[in-house]
Amino acid sequence: MYDNHNRLLEVAQTSNVFEELEYDLLWLMKDYSNELNLKKRYTARRLFDFNKKFNVLACDKNRTTAKYRNIAENSETIVVYLIIEERAINKEKTVREEIELEIAIDNQALYWNAYGSQRKLAKNYYKQKCKLHKEDNMAQNLVSEEQVKEALQISNFREISKDKIMEFVSLIPNMDKEVAIAIINQFPAYADSANNMVAQLNVMCDNVIKDNNSSQKDAVEAYKMILQDLSELLKKEDISKEERDEITEKMILVADKISAKDTENKDFLNGIIRYGAPIVGGALLLGAAILGVNVKGTKLPTIKK
Repeated sequence: MYDNHNRLLEVAQTSNVFEELEYDLLWLMKDYSNELNLKKRYTARRLFDFNKKFNVLACDKNRTTAKYRNIAENSETIVVYLIIEERAINKEKTVREEIELEIAIDNQALYWNAYGSQRKLAKNYYKQKCKLHKEDNMAQNLVSEEQVKEALQISNFREISKDKIMEFVSLIPNMDKEVAIAIINQFPAYADSANNMVAQLNVMCDNVIKDNNSSQKDAVEAYKMILQDLSELLKKEDISKEERDEITEKMILVADKISAKDTENKDFLNGIIRYGAPIVGGALLLGAAILGVNVKGTKLPTIKK
């Protein structure tokens, strides 16, 4: 279950898809207007840091119904993907629970929780994943100029070519910020080199917009506006040291932000592709239910058994 910002909200294993969807719909679309009691009963415990904090109120039947109320309150659109996994064809619940926890943890499901024996398995899986992620980050981070030279396969930044500048831009997110600044300051003809970097960053922005949905577009367009301002600044005949520092800082900022948006998009798509073999029936689009108000005039799909 995803929201309109590509955030995974919840994952659930089931042997009966129809019953699961009917239950989800019941609580997502519930009208609380006649029984709204906002008195707090308790705060739901979070299993992992990425889990969203929410309160269970007096109007909630239990933690699960409180979860669906929070999802409905905070989501404009909800997308439910029906996924078949080959490992689950033997109908073993433990296998389905293992698949569920992997999807939830890999994609950081905001409202997911584990129960019983699944809880220990989930904690072990998360611990191992964090360890691998830490090792991967240590391997990828470029913390010296020599490491960057080796990655670019060059010996001197003062004679760097336009093509290598393009490659350099793609490496910035994996680079220590101070190292990146020191290297940019060594580039020949600063204005020309910076213009090349801005051009490459614009290409990266365009690719994210092209490959992503509209939820990312506004953020990426904002980065493009920053790049446009930098392009105008680079047209000046005499660029002061302060202006050079500002340009460099903003180029590094945009490179980091675009890389994050691109990764976010790929994680979303990979999460679906990895576990969607195949995706049954495409996606079921649900109008968001707002607390206290039923969604009027929304044609919901009929679930046929």
